[in-house]
Amino acid sequence: FAKKMLHSRDFTTLESPTRIDLVRLNVAALGLRGSPTTNEVYAKAAEWGLYLCPSEVALRLRLKDTNQPLGDSYCIGMKQISIRHRLYRGAYASRVYDQEVFRLWRVENGLHLSQYTANPRAYWDTGNELVFALRPSTSLRTGKSTQTPSPSLFGRIFKH
Repeated sequence: FAKKMLHSRDFTTLESPTRIDLVRLNVAALGLRGSPTTNEVYAKAAEWGLYLCPSEVALRLRLKDTNQPLGDSYCIGMKQISIRHRLYRGAYASRVYDQEVFRLWRVENGLHLSQYTANPRAYWDTGNELVFALRPSTSLRTGKSTQTPSPSLFGRIFKH
């Protein structure tokens, strides 16, 4: 699935090298409880002054994070990439599109880059971890917002 995502027209890279400061936190650290949806997680992250990462961040982190602990897993908070899945085989085969983000994980057979379903109504466990950008570059800005995270952001994150 990661290969499908890389070949999607939704996969983009920044036009020039850009330094992006990242933060990794779990859904509960955002103050969310229960099983929040992707839309709720992204909205809460935006409230805290966090931004979605460009999709290429996943590749750079996979190359950089070679000492990821066994059993560790995290997703990239990014604009979802639509990919087509084939359901079933034979006469009942159908194709559906789903929205995915990159997932980086390590299991006994090594480091992996895969996908995690993140359509707007998909549910997240409060233990799921995501990586977000701390401040936008010109390419990361959405809408007209140019605000940067408040100084109390780290206090709120580490309080949880």
